[in-house]
Amino acid sequence: MSFSNYLKLSLFFTLVTTLTGLFLLGGNVSKERHDVPYCSFSFKDGLSADAPEVKASASPIVEELVHVREEMPLFSGCNDQKGYYHKKVCADSSLMAFIQKNRQYPYEAWRDSVQGMAVVSFVVEKDGTITEAKVVRDPGAGTGAEALRVVKLMNQQKIHWIPGRQGGKVVRVQFNLPVKFKLDGGTKVAPPPPPPAPPPASNEVVCSLPNSRMPLFPGCEDLGSYTERKACSDKKLLEFVYGNLKYPPVILQSSFVGTAVISFIIEKDGSVNDPKIIRDPGAGTGEEALRVVNLMNEKGLKWNHPPTNGRRQRVQFNLPVKFKLE
Repeated sequence: MSFSNYLKLSLFFTLVTTLTGLFLLGGNVSKERHDVPYCSFSFKDGLSADAPEVKASASPIVEELVHVREEMPLFSGCNDQKGYYHKKVCADSSLMAFIQKNRQYPYEAWRDSVQGMAVVSFVVEKDGTITEAKVVRDPGAGTGAEALRVVKLMNQQKIHWIPGRQGGKVVRVQFNLPVKFKLDGGTKVAPPPPPPAPPPASNEVVCSLPNSRMPLFPGCEDLGSYTERKACSDKKLLEFVYGNLKYPPVILQSSFVGTAVISFIIEKDGSVNDPKIIRDPGAGTGEEALRVVNLMNEKGLKWNHPPTNGRRQRVQFNLPVKFKLE
């Protein structure tokens, strides 16, 4: 073989060897790409139909520039299992059981037939605690808030996850947990929310109440309708006033006629407060009418003052007292 042919043959084998090495190297790089995280798992098939479907994906918080590829965080309670695979199967089942036990279908969602998948994102810290929990997908009607409540129960019940590992080191891992809300015969529904609280009590004095239902003088509580109680109450009030009224001596010697008006406040407890004369015909009639009104408290009389719209109000009452000799 001539020298020139030998040189050409050597160059050919060198080129083939180089290209083969590059091809093999390129294949290895493709198999070991660290820029594409491998971070998903799902529960095994065959779970009960009424259990919430739970699937999850995870990717690391950038504290160390690694992607979790070796051991994902696992729900607590499976440390006695041998091997990561068996621990993971156990942890997946325990997590789903925890959610199914504690999740309640929000009353509003049940009432309005709202279904869907809520997703809660949180961080599994190196010590296994949960931080930064937040709703990242919310079907509405309280489902997102309920899923978040269940996740936060983990810390409240001091449940610590088995943290994720990469390269033999414990790492912080962001975890996205979907929780499915689906209505079926076994759905556990949360109780309806309590009615709104009545507006705060006010010390404002009003002159009238809704539907003209003013406080009533005591003694007629056993009657049925408000109309019946009011007719009876008006009669009892007149009997009290004129049964205790004393005519001043000056008007007994004349044909005096006049009407005194006493204004007072019926308090929330039915007592009388701040009585005063707002009309005085004179001759001591105003003072006498005021004395009779003050007798209500002295005798321990309480006006019948039921709540209106869940609360009682202070009511101003003007009482006319007529003086006329017959």
